[in-house]
Amino acid sequence: MYNQMVRPRARGTVRLASRDPNVDPIVDPNYLGDPYDMDSTVHGIRNMITRISTVGPFAAQTRRITTTVPGCRKCGNDDECDEYLRCLVRQTAQAVYRHVGTCRCGSAADSKAVVDERLRVINVKRLRVVDASIMPQGVNSNHLPAAVMIAEYGSQMIQDDMV
Repeated sequence: MYNQMVRPRARGTVRLASRDPNVDPIVDPNYLGDPYDMDSTVHGIRNMITRISTVGPFAAQTRRITTTVPGCRKCGNDDECDEYLRCLVRQTAQAVYRHVGTCRCGSAADSKAVVDERLRVINVKRLRVVDASIMPQGVNSNHLPAAVMIAEYGSQMIQDDMV
């Protein structure tokens, strides 16, 4: 389960807020929007707490690791409770990876596709998307090498189409 949060099941959205290009889009990452994502995170926290508290200097010094975050006492149980950890996650979790998959790649027949197989924005002339946003999902490692590969292929496509 350790690598699962590299590929969360929840999907967010990016929508236009206005026809005015100067108005920022509406971005909803929908973090933890799928119950599996929360369950995986809680499982990972429990696993990490166990590993930290049973090795090295912590094993001799602590009986358990406690965390106090205001507002996490909804269930009335102590910090051993999964609901406590869910509340802790909702209050403190942050994204560390770059977002991918905001520009679906497909054909003009695919109503949800934003770019075609040559990375051209559908129904917009002379505009392409050549970055990690065309990736259908994140990779299990740093996104930079994949983004560089997309850029290399995209730049070759642009050159080929100019001939």
